[in-house]
Amino acid sequence: MDEGTGITGWVLAAITTIGGILSGVIAMLYKTQIADYKLMIAELKAKVETLEKHADACEKAYGELRVQHAVLAQRVSDLESSKVSHQTLDRKLKDNP
Repeated sequence: MDEGTGITGWVLAAITTIGGILSGVIAMLYKTQIADYKLMIAELKAKVETLEKHADACEKAYGELRVQHAVLAQRVSDLESSKVSHQTLDRKLKDNP
């Protein structure tokens, strides 16, 4: 019986050792993943900040373009009405020499 108990002890010790090693490896991999995720989160936050700044600049430029478009549309309208006035005046001058 001593021989059977001795082998059983060795087997249990081996199983315990293997379990400890596996739990250590799993813990190490988990810590590595957490570190990688924290790094990715920091990088993504930096990219989001950059994109938000770019979006703000685009919105500002869009507002400026809308103002410029409105000014140009008004100028075109003024020129068209001026052109109509000149054409009317030219016709009147041609009709009444």
